[in-house]
Amino acid sequence: MPHFLRHSQLRYDLFPPHLRLMFFGSLLRTLADLFVGTFAPLFLFGIGKNLPLFAPLHLTPFVAGMMLIALYYGAQRLSILLLSFPVAQVIARIGYVWSMVVGLLCLTVVFVSYHFASADPRFLIPAFLGGALDLLFFWTTHDAVFAREVNVKQIGRGVGALAFLTQMLQIAAPAVAGILIVTFGFTAVFLIGIACALLACIPFLLLPRFAMPSVPTPNDFFKQFKDPLFRQFSIGVVGKYMDTIAVLLWPVYILVIVGQIDRVGFFFSLVLFSTLILTYIAGWYVDHKRKGKAFYVSGVFVSCAWILRLFAQNVFALFGIEMMDKLASSFYSPCFDAYMCERSKGKRVYSFYFYREVIFSIVAVFLWSGIIGLFLLPVGWAAIFLFGAVGVLLSLAIERRA
Repeated sequence: MPHFLRHSQLRYDLFPPHLRLMFFGSLLRTLADLFVGTFAPLFLFGIGKNLPLFAPLHLTPFVAGMMLIALYYGAQRLSILLLSFPVAQVIARIGYVWSMVVGLLCLTVVFVSYHFASADPRFLIPAFLGGALDLLFFWTTHDAVFAREVNVKQIGRGVGALAFLTQMLQIAAPAVAGILIVTFGFTAVFLIGIACALLACIPFLLLPRFAMPSVPTPNDFFKQFKDPLFRQFSIGVVGKYMDTIAVLLWPVYILVIVGQIDRVGFFFSLVLFSTLILTYIAGWYVDHKRKGKAFYVSGVFVSCAWILRLFAQNVFALFGIEMMDKLASSFYSPCFDAYMCERSKGKRVYSFYFYREVIFSIVAVFLWSGIIGLFLLPVGWAAIFLFGAVGVLLSLAIERRA
């Protein structure tokens, strides 16, 4: 999953001493996503524009590119639905640590497949299958361990030189990746992604072993919907994935406006640098103040930013709206992550994150199928931005209410 969907895991001070290696593994994993994941939709868009499979449909290059993105991510989520519960049984046998390592190896399969897909698009099939397994093996277990061990009261804070270095790496990576893609092609960032993913295996292998307190089952998943709090959580998760779809497609819109991939990278880096200081202020606020009000107010601003994107037709408007979004997200994202951790505490922590991915996938299959049709009509981008706006508002349901 792209780096911008993970906000609070890269805070060194959050990890207890016996899990400090997990921070370095997570940092390497995030660097892989920064170099590849940010630009993956643009890579798919470029392949789709000239894909012979779409030739009989007489699509414009733009619509063909968007259709391939929707087919790819829709197929990935459908694969997760089909593989999820069998994979959970495998994870129960091998444990959390080996599960995260297997996920990283699946990520390398994705990047290798991307490299070959440039010449033969059929390699996108092992790519989306590898991506599905990566999400199941790595992120469900990673987030479960993180939520179980983290100090929730410090979820928003990242202090010290190491945290600052982490933030600077996250800022520089999109710009560097954009330059590499323009100069050497996508293969350059794929190689960096492969190296980061393989190196990340080392610190994860050195982690202590963790027992799995619960094993998800289909019956248990459906039983959870009898709980009003789980239904409320599900609404928040549905909203979050609607926002995620808009976030995934946003770089394509920027590319249409600015024209070159390296400019897309510089755009994201400049915005992230401009909001660096406020990110730390927001983290401190989440730790020390009541986060409920900040969550709702910032969520409304993030939602409004999606609406304003409907009217962004030049780079200056894009930059202003993206600044507004990132400033509001500096509060919204740590608050959302804090509520996710709070909701998952207990013996069922792994099942909680596993069911999150199942819900994501159910919603995703329907939404990506609909997006294919939307871009055949002249309302594609408007619908995507409205998805994002409504999704953020729905995600506010994640806050627990008595």
